[in-house]
Parts: sequence; structure tokens; C-alpha cells
Amino acid sequence: MTSNILVVSDLVELGIEKDKLKVLRALADLATWNDAKEIKPSDYEIVIIDTRIAPETREELQSYEFCFQDMRPEIGVLLEAGGVVFVWAGPTFPVRVLEPEHRVDETNYDFLPDPFLACTALSRSESRAGSRFDGNKNWASYFLNTPKYYKTVECNFDDKKGFHIEYWDKIHGKQCIEKVQPLAVTKVTNQIVGCLISWKQGTVGILPPPEDAFSALVFLQDKGGELFKENIENLGQYVAPPVWIKNYRSSEHLKLDETASRFEGELETVRSKLKPFRVASSSLYSLGKGLERGATRIFSDFDWSVDDLTKKSGPIDYIIKRKGDTLKSLVVALTGTTGYIDSKSGKLAQLLGALPEVGDSGRLVFLVNGSVETDPTARKVTDYITDEAVKRLTKNDVCVLLMYDLYMLWMDYLDKKRTSDEIFESIHRTSGVFSYAAL
Repeated sequence: MTSNILVVSDLVELGIEKDKLKVLRALADLATWNDAKEIKPSDYEIVIIDTRIAPETREELQSYEFCFQDMRPEIGVLLEAGGVVFVWAGPTFPVRVLEPEHRVDETNYDFLPDPFLACTALSRSESRAGSRFDGNKNWASYFLNTPKYYKTVECNFDDKKGFHIEYWDKIHGKQCIEKVQPLAVTKVTNQIVGCLISWKQGTVGILPPPEDAFSALVFLQDKGGELFKENIENLGQYVAPPVWIKNYRSSEHLKLDETASRFEGELETVRSKLKPFRVASSSLYSLGKGLERGATRIFSDFDWSVDDLTKKSGPIDYIIKRKGDTLKSLVVALTGTTGYIDSKSGKLAQLLGALPEVGDSGRLVFLVNGSVETDPTARKVTDYITDEAVKRLTKNDVCVLLMYDLYMLWMDYLDKKRTSDEIFESIHRTSGVFSYAAL
């Protein structure tokens, strides 16, 4: 991380002159939505997210799947820590639609918390372009560069609470009220098209997308810094001091600062070593790109030859062989699911359609993750694959491998309880549901 500001946008770099872009890159880390898969928004103080996407083909649309939902936990962590999230609110785009229900399961707003979206209706409200609105005078320079708005923000109002949103916090079992500060309101209907919303310990700013992205980003850097400092002070946390304060430190203070710097360096080294373990463990609670990254991390640790095909969008995601053994192979199809996979599922048909690619000495492996909000020890195959589907897979000699079982095999390998050859053979010889507990 080179900055305390992250900008996620597919469009921002396209509309900025080269000299200004150079300045902007010195102020903030810029990422497209595809780049953002490898970035932790919670590492930043201020995150600016552009919801405007424009995939032109089905393949381009698939590249966005799970991008928004996978970011949601990170945005939650950032807001809990007092962070600031500015949202450039463009039209709602259905990123992922479940078949055959035709239900929208992910939109370009799903990086925001579920209760937040339910209260504000951002992801489901109409996306009509309008231009007649009045902006807060303290934000006048921002709204000079926003010729259009696409979204209105729903909220409540009464004389006692002012503008606010209310929701039930299931985790803590209480009703929560969050303050809404309007920044831009339509001239005739008095609908909010720009606002700051307190959320947990942080702030979410909903803003019309700017025409002059450079000027808007420079403005938001200053405003975001003010909001972040205010949030941190409200939390009672330590605020970074100005540079000149080093001239007013006692000798004991200087010694402690040196010790703290040394420990911070050591901590950064530990965090670097922790990263691959965190990536691997994310496979237990992820469904999209996070699941792919976690599975890839795990496979890369075994002493195998791994052909990673995840970027090719085909039915097969990995072809695995033992080093020195060119005959036997594990042909792996990876999927995450929020519902049930039944015997008539299109994913199942696609998987079985890949059987001719497996060969006589291969084993087709259906690696699946579901019930991600449940402790893995309480998950069962029947939670997300129907009995009929399991029977069909078993009949076709497919190994059904749960992500949790693969993770436990990986843990055994790291602890030297099983060799990579033993793990390979245990999967290769399984037709039907693999059982780690039965090993």
C-alpha cells in the first residue's frame, strides 16, 4: 500500500490527462474492479468506489461475478474501524442472475452491507438520470463537476431524529439508528441524491458520479481525511501526529518510538508470512474469486504439478498430476453455491460434459463449497447437493470433494501427518463423496 486512499473504478483513468493522472497516482492507489480482487480495502482509511461498469460481452460480465460480494466483508471491517467509503452511485447493474429462477443474486452495489442496502434501496431503486438538484454549500466544488445523478437515497425523517435510517442488528440483537446528512437534494421532489451516512464507526458517502474525476478525487481526499479523523477521535483511538511533533519529544519518548518502529517492522514481516495462510483459509467462507484464490493457494502448496485453468472460464479449473507421474490426474471443477445443486443443474451438466477430457487414468473431482456462514464442522453434503445429484455424480465415477475436506488434508500436509502422494491417492481412488473423517 502506497497511500491511505484506494480508488476502485473502471473509468477514472480513461478520462484524466496524463499529467494529472501522474499526480493522482501519487495521491491514491488506483485499481480497476479486476485489480481489486487482489487488494484489501480495509488496509486503507478512505475508499472511493465507482459503481459504473459497462461489460459488453457475456465473458466480460462473468469477470465481474462475485467482485462486489467478495468485497463486502472488507468494507464492513473498514467501517467498523472508522473508515470512510465514498460511493459514486451509477445505475444498478445485475452482475449475476441465478438460473433457472432468474433472480438477481448480485449487483454492482453488493459491496455495501445488506442492512445498508435494504434501508437505502440503492441496489433496487430506479436508475433514472436527472440533473436538477441543489448541493450543500460546503461541497459546492464537488457538485460543480456532477452534471447528472442516477440514484436517490431512501431514508426516514422526524423532528427528533432528523434524517436517519433504522435497521435491526441481528448479531447484537438491537435496533440501530444511523444519522443521514443530506448533501444534495432534487429541486422539485426534495429527494436525496447525495448524502453522508454514519455506519457503525465509519462513514458512507453516496454521491452522484463526477464529470471531472480528477478535481472530485482531490476534493474527496480532503473531505475524507476530515471525516476519518473525526471518526477515529470519536472512537477514542490514536490519531497520527503532525511531522513537527518529533521536535517536542523527551529522550524516553524517543527511545519508545524507536522500539515501536522496530516492532512495527517485525509485525509487517509476520503479516507478510501470514498472508498465504489467510488466503487459504478464506476458501472456507468464500464463494467467488476468494474461493478460487484460496483453492489455488492450497493446491500450490502440495508437491504436485498444477495446471491452473481458472482464468479460462471453462468447466475445468485445475488439472493436477504428481511430479514424475504423467498418467494419473485429478481433473478439478471448482464451484461455490448459496443454494442447492440438483441432478438437473446446468453446472452438473457442464461438469459431466467434461468427462471425455478426463481419460482412463484420471479422476473428475467436483470441488464444492457451500453453507459458508456455517461452521465447517456442521456442514453436510446434503446442505447444498441433493441426493439425486450425488447419485448421478457417483454413477459417473466423479469424486465429490468438499472444500473443508481439502482444507483439512492441506492442514495435515503442513503438519506432516500425510504426504502429498497419500492425499493424491485418497482423492483419486474416491468415486462419490470423499470423507476426510473416514480416512
